[in-house]
Parts: sequence; C-alpha cells; structure tokens
Amino acid sequence: MFGPKTLLNPFERYSERTLLMIGVVGIIAGSLIAFAFNGRYDGVVDLHFSEDVSIAQPFIDNAINVVCLLLPLLLLGKFINNKTRAIDILTAILIARIPYYVLPVFNANGFMQRITNELTRSIGQESQAALPQLGSTETLIIVLFAAVSILALIWMVIMLFNGFKTATNLKNFSHKILFAIALIVAEVLSKLIILKMITQTEI
Repeated sequence: MFGPKTLLNPFERYSERTLLMIGVVGIIAGSLIAFAFNGRYDGVVDLHFSEDVSIAQPFIDNAINVVCLLLPLLLLGKFINNKTRAIDILTAILIARIPYYVLPVFNANGFMQRITNELTRSIGQESQAALPQLGSTETLIIVLFAAVSILALIWMVIMLFNGFKTATNLKNFSHKILFAIALIVAEVLSKLIILKMITQTEI
C-alpha cells in the first residue's frame, strides 16, 4: 500500500535497484525542470533563481550537492558501521532530494525571479513606497512557495535520515547528532564550491 510511511521511508518497501533507478531519473528530471524554470540548486538545501541558466548548470549543481552529501555521510556511516556501502548512501541521497525538484515550477514566467529582483532593489531604501506592491495572487503564490519549500526540506531530511539509518543500522542518539552535523558540513561545502564556480564564471 502506498501511504505516508512509504513516502517517508521507501527504503523498507522497495529494492535498492528500484530506488537507485528512481533516484537517477529524479536527478535528471529535476535538473531539466530547473533549467526550464531558471533555477539553481546552489547548495544542498538551497534553490535560487537566475535570469539565464544554461542546461549544464543544474546538472553540475546537483552533482556537487550529491557528492558533498555523500562524502561526510559515507565517512560517518563507516564510523557507525564499517559494513556501510557507498551505494546505499548514494541511493538515500538521490531519493531524498526528489521533493526539491518541484520547487522551480514556482518560477513559471520568471515570477519568483521578478519578485526577488524587486525585493533586492528595495533593500536599503527608507521609503515604504519603494517596497514592491504585491497583489493578492502574488502574495498567495509566495506564501505557497514558502510553505512547499519548508515541507520539501522536512521531507528531504526525513527520507535522508531514514535511508541513512537503514544503510548504517544507526541507533545511538549521539549518531543522530553526528548526522545533523554531517548535513551542515555538506551544506557549507556545497555553498562554497558552487559560489566559487559562480564567481569564477562572472570574472
């Protein structure tokens, strides 16, 4: 039965091969969606929009994010259980990132990028009139985007933890703390690498 438990922990229901294939298809589809809607996954838990995104950029972003997650989680997995396999951690990462791939759709017709630009221009201006005047529909879309983003983040972290737990047989509370630290390390690494790439491209 396809229920909430399956959505949060598909690792107990489906085979490794099936999940790996779904994960690979997901990362390809997610990269193409980001390209179509000018999205950049510029960090493990980040998404920003740009006026001009090449087809290669979302693929590179996703590859960096996956590697930055894989390295600290695999090291931690080996520390917890030396029988931990890289393929199991990779599969968990690929599956866990799927909820993020729906978010670029909110930038249809450049909506989120336009709002972001208007908000950026208004920063530092003292006049309240300088703030962008948003209609009810625009406000609703922004609120919906924020809500879906939070849900996607929570969903991603829960699935990643469940996949990591299955791969490592994690049990101790201290290991859960180390898992959280590994996610922070992955986020910092991915941001630094992608930001450096963006900076070099702009020079």
